[in-house]
Amino acid sequence: MDTSIDLEQLINALYLSSPALPIGAYSYSQGFEAAVDANVVHSEMEVGEWILAGLREIVAPGEAATVAWQYRFWTGQKFAEMQQLNAWFLTSRETAELRQETEQMGWSLARIALSLNWADELNRQQLSSLVAVAFPTASLLPRWPTAYQSGPLWLQPVLVGLKTR
Repeated sequence: MDTSIDLEQLINALYLSSPALPIGAYSYSQGFEAAVDANVVHSEMEVGEWILAGLREIVAPGEAATVAWQYRFWTGQKFAEMQQLNAWFLTSRETAELRQETEQMGWSLARIALSLNWADELNRQQLSSLVAVAFPTASLLPRWPTAYQSGPLWLQPVLVGLKTR
């Protein structure tokens, strides 16, 4: 199995995660700056509690569940279901800012995946057909470079559970 990754692919993937580049997820704070300014969060322990609460209350029931289902839909080539869940996720965002965030991150990830042919032609066509792409939809496009084929690191325990069912 070839585990090498093209340098251009690596650079483009880093755009999604680097705090130095405003394209990736680090450009969104989920209200953290406001919490610091309001003196709601001011210690290391409270920062950890803030992050954990966000993971439990926002990511787990929303993004993580959506990513798990999108994984099933992409790998099973259930494109109608994938499109329907993408549309649901976009409309489920509580504010315009949250919707803009997921669309921007999804669009960035989709553009990188499409420009570098990180999927077969059928999957690229399906991704291209979406007018707006939610981040969870784009995050599990099949046939990512070998280094990413088992899914994002943060989601691998969920995906392992899905594969055993």
